[in-house]
Amino acid sequence: MTATPPDQLTLGDYLRVIRRRKWIILAVFLVVPLAAFAFAAHKRTTHKTTIQVVSTYLQPPNSTGGSSAGSSSSSADARYLAGEAAFAESLPVLNRAVKLAAANHVVVTAQELAHNSAVTPSTLADILLFSVSRHRAGDSRTLADAYARAYVTARQDQINQQYGQSLANLRADIVRLKGQIQDPTTSKNEIRSIRPELALDLKNVVPLRYFVNQSLLGVHEQPTTSSTVAVKTSPVSYAVGGALAGLVLGLIVAFIWDAIDTGSRARQQQLAGTLNLPVLGNLPTPPRRLRTDNRLVTMEHGEVGAEAFRLLAVRLGLLGAGAGSRSVVVTSALEEEGKSTTAANLSVALAQIGKSVVLLDGDLIRPTAARFFGAEGQAGLFEVLSGELGIDDVAVTVDVPAGQGTAGRLRVVPAGHVTSDATGLLASEALDEVLIALKRSADYVVVDSPPLLTVSHATVWAAKVDAVLVVARADRATPEVTWDLQAILDALPTPTLGVVLTGVDGSAAYPYYTSMRAYQPAPMQANGAAPAPPAPDLAPAPLPAEPEETDPAPRTDWPW
Repeated sequence: MTATPPDQLTLGDYLRVIRRRKWIILAVFLVVPLAAFAFAAHKRTTHKTTIQVVSTYLQPPNSTGGSSAGSSSSSADARYLAGEAAFAESLPVLNRAVKLAAANHVVVTAQELAHNSAVTPSTLADILLFSVSRHRAGDSRTLADAYARAYVTARQDQINQQYGQSLANLRADIVRLKGQIQDPTTSKNEIRSIRPELALDLKNVVPLRYFVNQSLLGVHEQPTTSSTVAVKTSPVSYAVGGALAGLVLGLIVAFIWDAIDTGSRARQQQLAGTLNLPVLGNLPTPPRRLRTDNRLVTMEHGEVGAEAFRLLAVRLGLLGAGAGSRSVVVTSALEEEGKSTTAANLSVALAQIGKSVVLLDGDLIRPTAARFFGAEGQAGLFEVLSGELGIDDVAVTVDVPAGQGTAGRLRVVPAGHVTSDATGLLASEALDEVLIALKRSADYVVVDSPPLLTVSHATVWAAKVDAVLVVARADRATPEVTWDLQAILDALPTPTLGVVLTGVDGSAAYPYYTSMRAYQPAPMQANGAAPAPPAPDLAPAPLPAEPEETDPAPRTDWPW
């Protein structure tokens, strides 16, 4: 059995895209036919007038005075009518029709007449069908009649210009030759030479005159052929056509959207590969209603996006296995990449799995993390480092919603009232003492720091904690930014745990989460119903023993 190439899409792949983007398909499928129905319902009734004009094809006489060899064929007639239709749609004919219509108090431009009219050759006779559509029936009839008369007069003028001058020259030549014969001074020899030329002119003038007269008579407007009909647009027909178009357009938009989203995820993975860091989590963008009120998904019941932060907390616990407390700084390359939101949600998620956590708002320039817990504007780290207050005086205890089992403890230390440059305070031994005290009283100390590439505070923080966690958005990181970030991370003495990618579509990154809303376990009953399962043991396993100093092999784990 031959395996399907990995780059070849199967029917199952297409069906998964349709299921994943079904709301986009449904939205387009509903909007397009509704728009088509509304357009047709508001479209005014159009009156269409059609007039027949006879335009007969005649072969001109040959040089000997007879008709041209051969008879008119159907193909020649079709080519003739096609050429006449093109002539009728030319600008000179349209301008003449506009002038005739203006004389009857219907004012349009040549461009408007061309847009609202059509000249169609008939397949059954030598007839051109002149059709004009207007909202008013009277205007439609007036313009159609003016258009037909303009073509008739223009075609007759064309015939006169083409053959009338030849006929006039032939007649003048006959008069000249007769005058020479009747002149007494003309010799007999001259008369004998003139008579054949005169006879040929007399032979040619009769069929040419007949051809010109018949050609002029062969172009005329057919009386009693004018017909005006009302054309009403059918909203139902437009809606049916719009439904078909909406289905096709919805599928196209869905596949394009999916391709763009897949490309965004690929760019995020490429960013992680460029930094040579493992991807610890793909975090979806929090809902707008939560961002507006500075609320966290991990603090809300039933939010599917909280599971991504719980998964990150578990992974962080596995990486930080071992005895003693742990401290990690959460930073990014640039601002507005989601580091403060990640630090706050990660702290809550760690507390929900039974850990004792301290969230330290370490951004002493633009403090952000404390606002999620209503602690902004209070005394905090700045006052502690200045010696004004103790750490227990500024720490705020937060009630964390319990997960599966007993929740841990979460305390938030705000940045405080920052009034000057705090770089010297962060580099002092006072911060070392604060971190030591916090690490003794908590399992994890999570520090929200400024961006690495814009503020020096982040580098100071990274040198004082046990590990660095990088938050990044691939759509904001240019190659130059990535290179600078990688250079700084390589120069830091503190190991980097990995990168957390933000702004990832939750349904695409974690499709299993979308089914969590469908299943809600039954609440605990007081009459002896089955109790909730015990909380899983999320305590990380111990790291393997440290290699001896004589072992030249490099460390492959991420030590704290």
